[in-house]
Amino acid sequence: MPERDNFSWTAKVSGYVRHDQPDEALELFRVMQRYEGIKCNKFTVSSALSASTAIQALGIGKEIHCHVTRIGLDLDAVVWSSLCDMYAKCGNIDEARYIFDKTVDRDVVSWTAMIHRYFEDGRREEGFALFSDFLKSGMRPNEFTFAGVLNACAVETSEDLGKQVEWGS
Repeated sequence: MPERDNFSWTAKVSGYVRHDQPDEALELFRVMQRYEGIKCNKFTVSSALSASTAIQALGIGKEIHCHVTRIGLDLDAVVWSSLCDMYAKCGNIDEARYIFDKTVDRDVVSWTAMIHRYFEDGRREEGFALFSDFLKSGMRPNEFTFAGVLNACAVETSEDLGKQVEWGS
C-alpha cells in the first residue's frame, strides 16, 4: 500500500488476531508504532492486547498498558475492558480488579465480566462479594450475570445461595 493510515494498520493487526496469528499481530503493532509513526487508537490497542492475551504474554501486555497511558487512552472503556481481560487471562486477577475499580463508566457488561473473572480463577468468595456490590450499585443484572453466578453456586453446591440469587432478580 502506498499510503497506510490508522484504519489500514488497525485492520491488519485485528485481522492477524482473528486468524490466530497473535505473534504477527504484535510484530505489526510494533512496526506501526516505531517505524511508521502512526498513532494507534482504542481499536488498535484492543487488538494488540488480545494478541498478548492469546500468547499469555503478560510482559507485552504491560508494555501496551504503559503505552496506553502515555498516549492518553487510559480513560477509554473499550481499552479498560481489554486491559482487564488481558490481566485476568494472563493470571493477574488483582491487576484486573485494580483496572476495573478505576473504570469510570462501568456497565452491566464490565461488572459481569469482572465477576466471572473471579469465578474462573476459583476465587468464588470475591466473585460473590463483587456481585453483592453490583446489586448495591443500583444496576440491574442481565441473564449472563445470573447464569455465571448461578453456575458458581452450583460449583459451590450452595442451594441456599442459589435461591438468594434467584430471588434477587
